[in-house]
Amino acid sequence: MKASVLPGFMAITPKLEGDTNWMYLDVKGLVTTGWGDLIDPINAALYLPWFHKMTGLPASVPEIRDAWAKVKGAISMMRMGGGAYAALTDLRLTSDGLSSLVQGRLGSDDELLSKRWSMYANAPADGQLALLLCAWAAGPAWPAPHLDAALASGDWDAAAGPVGDANAFVACRGHAWLNDDGNPGLRPRNLAVKLLLENAACVASLPAVYDPNILYWPTRLGWNGPLTGATGPV
Repeated sequence: MKASVLPGFMAITPKLEGDTNWMYLDVKGLVTTGWGDLIDPINAALYLPWFHKMTGLPASVPEIRDAWAKVKGAISMMRMGGGAYAALTDLRLTSDGLSSLVQGRLGSDDELLSKRWSMYANAPADGQLALLLCAWAAGPAWPAPHLDAALASGDWDAAAGPVGDANAFVACRGHAWLNDDGNPGLRPRNLAVKLLLENAACVASLPAVYDPNILYWPTRLGWNGPLTGATGPV
């Protein structure tokens, strides 16, 4: 990924996913931590650097197993959101552990997206960030045949969808829009991705004006330059 993409990802993702260092259940009942990082099945959690909030002491593998099982069984709390699980156990993930977990997953997604789309490595920074945000939510191999076709031909406009209020009008949502009908938490991500893809379309179409190595988000680009005061939805 381009150098400007990483700090952009690190800035936007906690706002979209939440920033937790405890275990909780996501909307699918899967044990999760950090910035929406799945640790389900349990083996994904056992060797992370957990510690006890009350004492600061490292957690043992049996203690991690017990905490994970307790969270996994607390299905009735799902409707309360991830924050409710903070009081369920006292295990917390170290800041270094969280950073390593996030950056390791991001690096893996970046590598897989490079294999999925030959144009990805040279894509505008805004386009790369948009695709990484989709991959973070849906997995890097999420099925999107119309998006695949658009990116194969370098059609960022089709990926973004027509200019307009995508929050209100389905026709404006484009090929990268993730289905958020049953998960309203995806809506802010979808809107951010749309803005990023619109920026990528501007950058790709006006190489003499815009530098593809620069991440322009959260500014919304216009065909005659950045739109004053117009920023992203996050």
